[in-house]
Amino acid sequence: MDQAAVYIILLNWNSAADTLRCLRALTLLRGLPARVVVVDNGSEPADLERLRSGIARWGLAVELVETGENLGVGGGCNVGIRLALEQGAELVWLLNNDAVPHPDALQAMLRVMERGGRSRRWAR
Repeated sequence: MDQAAVYIILLNWNSAADTLRCLRALTLLRGLPARVVVVDNGSEPADLERLRSGIARWGLAVELVETGENLGVGGGCNVGIRLALEQGAELVWLLNNDAVPHPDALQAMLRVMERGGRSRRWAR
């Protein structure tokens, strides 16, 4: 996946099945490409292995960051946000790992942002 200015951050904690379902839905997003970062927030070893295995098996373009401990929702999300900003993110979407977004969800959000004064370059 090309480097994109939009990053989608998912937080996983002992819920690999939900996270993998969400990741598969993200592969169907239309429009502007986005980078996906999964922050594993100190999951049990078996859950973390299920997550790693699912990502590898499906060949998903995902960056997996392992915190090694449960930092809480805010702490885990901050790990993902910091990484995204360090890599040049202009927009960050914090998405619950149990969500299954519609394929047009990202484009719809970008259109709403544009109406709110955001740069026209996001509109497609």
